[in-house]
Amino acid sequence: MQPDQVATYYYLGLVAKDQGNEQEAIRILEELLQRHPDHAPSCEALGSLLMSARRYAEAESYLTKAIRLNPKSMKANYQLGLLLMRMGKKEEGDKQLEIAKSLRQADEESSNLQRRLIDPDHEQ
Repeated sequence: MQPDQVATYYYLGLVAKDQGNEQEAIRILEELLQRHPDHAPSCEALGSLLMSARRYAEAESYLTKAIRLNPKSMKANYQLGLLLMRMGKKEEGDKQLEIAKSLRQADEESSNLQRRLIDPDHEQ
């Protein structure tokens, strides 16, 4: 592997997480983000892992950055909403969860439209 590869290290971090080695996943993603600080999926994944590790301030920073880089990420908005609720920031958390909900609805509507375009005779 080469340090300039983004996807390789991103997926390596996800594999470590899936294997239950969250500390290794955090380490891999932190190193990746040192080299590629604007990789939104890594910010999102690291934020979620840090939330699980109860490193809330760091998690908030990464999830906020993930949303700044990709405002339409339903998962990042949802994770940030949950995190804010855990931190006692109910009003902010509710707002983020509402954003995540609206993004999910927009995604479902887009999927329905795509299905209708592909198969216009199909009943819903």
